Amino acid sequence: FDQLLVQIIEEWAGELKNCPSYVSKVEKAPPETRVNLLIFLIEQIRGWKLFKEGGPAYKSMPAEMRYTNKGTKRCILAQAIARKNLPMSEDDIRRIFAAMFDANGLAEDQAYFYPIKHLLNQIKKQYPNPSEALIGSLKIAREQFQKFSSQSMQDIYFIDRTTASKIVSAFGESIGEVGQAAFPYDDRFAAYANPQLAALPAPEQKTWAKIITLALSANAAQPSAKYLKESKALIDELGADKFKKMLHGWLDFARTAEDRLVFPIENINQTVFKGLVWMCAHFHDTATITAIADLALHSYEKVPDVGARYQAIGNACFYTLYRSKGLDGIAQLTRLRLRIKFSNAQTAISKYLEAAAAERGVSRSQIEDMAVDDFKLQNHSRDYAFNDYTCRLAITGVGKSELLWFKPDGTPQKTVPSFVKDDFADKLKKIKATQKNLNTQLTAQRDRLDQMLRS
Repeated sequence: FDQLLVQIIEEWAGELKNCPSYVSKVEKAPPETRVNLLIFLIEQIRGWKLFKEGGPAYKSMPAEMRYTNKGTKRCILAQAIARKNLPMSEDDIRRIFAAMFDANGLAEDQAYFYPIKHLLNQIKKQYPNPSEALIGSLKIAREQFQKFSSQSMQDIYFIDRTTASKIVSAFGESIGEVGQAAFPYDDRFAAYANPQLAALPAPEQKTWAKIITLALSANAAQPSAKYLKESKALIDELGADKFKKMLHGWLDFARTAEDRLVFPIENINQTVFKGLVWMCAHFHDTATITAIADLALHSYEKVPDVGARYQAIGNACFYTLYRSKGLDGIAQLTRLRLRIKFSNAQTAISKYLEAAAAERGVSRSQIEDMAVDDFKLQNHSRDYAFNDYTCRLAITGVGKSELLWFKPDGTPQKTVPSFVKDDFADKLKKIKATQKNLNTQLTAQRDRLDQMLRS
């Protein structure tokens, strides 16, 4: 194969089909020969960095083959072999992916140059009902691809998340994973969420599988109308309450899980999470809007030597808050603009605030004023009735408030009445959430007014 590759390179003039050696010795060769040539080319692709480091093997290679894989004949030839009809046995498939991913001393960051998508298209056509052995091989290959694609981020030619998510989806289609709900990358978030999905009834798992597959396509800056329409239909199929209950737990995990050597959400699971955040644009309740805003702030926390923790997820949060009905999301964007210091985040938030103002026919400062929630306060406080008892939410300072309790006769009570904890736990929880939002809003408005006075 070494001599054949050199011969093809020497004959190369324009299109590959014009190379006599390619036509006679590759195109017309039996399938087993083409499979073995493909494996040889993959090993060449994986080996160039090691050759480059020195040694007679590298120095004896033609100059065209030495420097990089970008645009080389070996890569183009590998793509051409995988693109055309290539009958493969199950063992052939295993050997091809082993050549790509097995630990064999060759480079582990060259997945960008492999013809994986073409191979998976062939496998899907040739094996519509794959055996358990083939499914096992493909699952191993998928897991290895995810690891290699993550490593390739260190190279100038890397697999971006858009391409990686498409390849992972193609692996799933070849395996026939219809109805299996799981986050594709093996990170701490998947370890947390996948058992929850596996415990669901089969019909719900099937719908979640479709939701996750759709979220895998979240590669643009904003969702398309088609994406929003399809996600709405899937949420309706699952049930909005079930979707929100599951997602709120995931949002809380993403916001509170500690960073270790790597982030809790890694690789293409960040793409999936971004897509799920977009889907929250269909909800306008205070709990969801608050959770999305808190996640945005967490996503844009500065991590030493990295920058923003989850920039793509944070940007998705900005979009979802902008899309929310009413003005609660706008109020949260105003708060985030004062809290997040990254210039790209400031630009994105300002863009959404300007768009929201234009849609309502007002100025940006006017919509920010309109978005200030009064929390139904009167004289700096609001009363809530619990039978004959009263709970009073009262402002005590900038960013500070307290809950005061009063007996039926109007005298103060220092602790929460026991019957409130037993019979009105949900109502009390909502009041405490309102108190948290009030404190946040008070600080945000103080900062906003300070900024206005300084400008």
